[in-house]
Amino acid sequence: MDLNNNRRKNTYGLKVEQSIKKAPKQSTGELIQYYITEDGLPMYEVNRWIETISFNSYLTGEAYSYALLDFLRFLKSKEIHYKKVQSKAVIESYVQFLLYGDTEIT
Repeated sequence: MDLNNNRRKNTYGLKVEQSIKKAPKQSTGELIQYYITEDGLPMYEVNRWIETISFNSYLTGEAYSYALLDFLRFLKSKEIHYKKVQSKAVIESYVQFLLYGDTEIT
């Protein structure tokens, strides 16, 4: 059994969802928004950031949501809460994970 593939299949209860908000000032009257949920509950701080960066384009929000989802799942696999990431080693370990697969944080 390949642990790396098994970890990639595990969602850790995290997923990207799409919503449509009423936005009367928009030409279509609607605004598409992407957000990340954990076990069905929106992640407030994460989603506020996604909302801020995707103000001009929902496609930006979609791209950043999926990229951030991968990072959050990586942190979950290492049992690290995203608010506790203060070490350069965690970021380096994530880059190594992206390049080479699963690695240990040193």
